[in-house]
Amino acid sequence: MRRQTRALGGAGVLALILAGCGDAKPRLHRGPAPSPSQVSVAMEAKPRLVETVVGGTIGRAVADAKREYLAIFSPSGRLIDMDKNGLQYLGQGACYQRIKLIGVTTQILWAAWLTQATTPPFNVRPSGNSFVYRSLSGSVTVDPHTRLIRAAGTPALPGGVRASTAAFAYPSSISERPTPTPICP
Repeated sequence: MRRQTRALGGAGVLALILAGCGDAKPRLHRGPAPSPSQVSVAMEAKPRLVETVVGGTIGRAVADAKREYLAIFSPSGRLIDMDKNGLQYLGQGACYQRIKLIGVTTQILWAAWLTQATTPPFNVRPSGNSFVYRSLSGSVTVDPHTRLIRAAGTPALPGGVRASTAAFAYPSSISERPTPTPICP
């Protein structure tokens, strides 16, 4: 670190400290937690989202609101539902039923997680470089700088409902485009 200090000068060292580089400790956020409505606004502004779920009825979901595209896959990787160009292709056993659709939004993938985690009574606590919103129904981890959801989870419930967790990614583009075949008559 001393060599870096001499080579970079005062401004460079300040940048390293603020970015957390050259230090083994994670950078802690020292400001207020974003409100659930601020998280919603940030999430709605993101046109593309990939959600990976463990323990749920879906395994992965990919959405691109700008291109009117949504694909939902089972935990085994089978295409369950696809919305594309104003049409929904819904898995009906051996074929996909085609239905007219109004539009695609990423909100279908994240809104329920946020609602569950912020249903009163809930609390918000800092955790490393994130904030965790937690209620009896679930939790959501939010990046305080981008206000985007990083991860979410729900607890196991009596009656055999398994706990589930989700990780969220925000790619600049989505290239996977499966084809739902065959189409039901």
